[in-house]
Amino acid sequence: MRVSRAQAAAHRKAVIASAARLIRERGFDKPSIADFMKAAGLTHGGFYRQFRSKEALEREAFEQGVEESVTGFVAAAKAGPEGFLELVDGYLSAEHRDNKEDGCSVGALSPDLVRGKLELKEILAEAVRRMAAGIAEGQEQTESESAAIQSVTTMLGALMLSRAVVEADPALSDEILRAARQTLRSQGIQELDS
Repeated sequence: MRVSRAQAAAHRKAVIASAARLIRERGFDKPSIADFMKAAGLTHGGFYRQFRSKEALEREAFEQGVEESVTGFVAAAKAGPEGFLELVDGYLSAEHRDNKEDGCSVGALSPDLVRGKLELKEILAEAVRRMAAGIAEGQEQTESESAAIQSVTTMLGALMLSRAVVEADPALSDEILRAARQTLRSQGIQELDS
């Protein structure tokens, strides 16, 4: 049974969204084409009518997930010092740590990209630059690019490390998040007091 162009476009969009979520949860290697299609409520038979390859879908899903993550991050960061503090608290929370499938694609997938393809690393690099620019723009006093990158890397690094140790040492995982929040909040509070 043939589907209309509108249905095909809706299916494609659903597959990309489902793939982005599964990739955040399981990484690039674990989900199969069948997993992506099943998560979208479709059979895997139609996959190649929509995508050239699994890698092509992964790239689109990664791009979409990163764009959504960066857009949300930047909007919060641009909301000024108060927005920055809310961003820090949400980003470095146990809820975000424990629900990577619904969280930031940059934080969820950066470890996978150490050995990943250059084209995905380029998307990641641009995302980090945009996140830092959002922080710098959101501060009432102009924050240097270096300080903004420091804030982004503190958040990303703490999130990734807390996820890496949570099963082995939940208390340490919580402490990593708390320490990073405290450091970044003290910087944000200084900005508010200035």
